[in-house]
Amino acid sequence: MNAQTKTNVELINDLLDKSIDETTHNMGTEDVSYYFEFSSLPEYALLKDKVISSASRKLPLIQDESKSIKSIKYILDKTGIYYNKTFKDGFLGSYKVERIAELQGSYLVSFKNQVIESKEFSYAVSDTVDYDELKSLESISLPFARSEMPPEPLLPSLLEPAIAIAAIAVTIILFFTVRSN
Repeated sequence: MNAQTKTNVELINDLLDKSIDETTHNMGTEDVSYYFEFSSLPEYALLKDKVISSASRKLPLIQDESKSIKSIKYILDKTGIYYNKTFKDGFLGSYKVERIAELQGSYLVSFKNQVIESKEFSYAVSDTVDYDELKSLESISLPFARSEMPPEPLLPSLLEPAIAIAAIAVTIILFFTVRSN
């Protein structure tokens, strides 16, 4: 039974959850509400709700900064999907592609407007997916959840049919040679 391959958006969401886990790892024990601020480039603004939702599952968040003693500023610098190399899975197998999801950013934790913790984070995860699946794993509406398709290797796609044709030709020649003797 094969597990369903995660989409590019799901991979990025997993990395966002991981970064929130790191950001909030020491904060859940206090009886304090936090003001949470998300900052990013405009193309990542769609991820704001996901980040805040993930943080709110870990910590009590409030909307009014003036009512909080502590605040967290989450800064998303870079995220995206990249396809590395295309290769064949065995002699007659399908084409596979190495897919890499990446996330980089930082966070600041402030107590009464004084920064008490500051840290950068960087996460990457890679897996192997079928070349034919790439289009269905991408999100057309989110530029960071798609990447340039790697080219299909030319030599194996020409070599396999040539070997199959040669094998058939040798079989036919041997069949008639042995039959005529």
